[in-house]
Amino acid sequence: MWPGVALSPLAAPAPRWLELGGFLRSPQRTPPMPHLKVLADTWLKREPVQSVDLTAADKMPIKAGTEFAFTEYRLTDNGHSWFKFPSDAWQEGYLYLPHIESDTIEAQPETSQEPDEAPRGSATDPERRRKERSYIVTTVPGVTRLDMYDPVHAENSPNIYWYELLHFNGRSFRRPENSTITQNLVKLAGELQGIRDRYGRPMTITSAYRDPVTNRRVGGARFSEHVKGGAADFRIQGVSPWRVFRDLDAGWDKPLASSNSFTHIGVVRSVAARWSYGR
Repeated sequence: MWPGVALSPLAAPAPRWLELGGFLRSPQRTPPMPHLKVLADTWLKREPVQSVDLTAADKMPIKAGTEFAFTEYRLTDNGHSWFKFPSDAWQEGYLYLPHIESDTIEAQPETSQEPDEAPRGSATDPERRRKERSYIVTTVPGVTRLDMYDPVHAENSPNIYWYELLHFNGRSFRRPENSTITQNLVKLAGELQGIRDRYGRPMTITSAYRDPVTNRRVGGARFSEHVKGGAADFRIQGVSPWRVFRDLDAGWDKPLASSNSFTHIGVVRSVAARWSYGR
């Protein structure tokens, strides 16, 4: 990483960055890959530690307003993220997450719901859940009557249920803010059903719709597709998330990512972004 490159001072002009590999995003052309914007003067580092603990050879200053294209990223446990860049000279490095902004990065995947945390009752046992009063029949924008244990769409997504996408816990749920979000959730359910049918195995949805309050609480990206009802993190029983990622990659023309514990899909943005959470 960074072989033979002399670090420039913080005040160095932007053209110097172009000489060091040219991986800044051109203002005239948006690259067909994810990108990030630096919000405050910061450092590109060899290790995810405070800059004062690194030597001058192990960090490079970056000015606020700089934009980068990147091909992969991996979150750490101390507020940093490792990035891989499409550059020969500057191939990879760590950035401090509060100093950057990206509409791709999901800063904190949600904790998955295991069976003992799932809503009481069963989607295949409606009488039981009604007796236990662990269900809600309500309305959301665009749907006049919604039973949490009904399929999102009886024909297009018979195995994907509202309680999964809206995170119903037996008492409360995340209500979509408008009908566009509801429509995105219906589209998302159809895509998830197609993936489920491809493997013929049960699917566990660990994260779907996030209202703005929840998104801020979990540290999600401000422009996350989860907030728009257009993204989900999921697992296929008995199938590695990395295999799911590889299987979907060639034919998926929208955002797709993976980690050790889940696969992420987006259905709103018309860009074939690819990245890794690395965990």
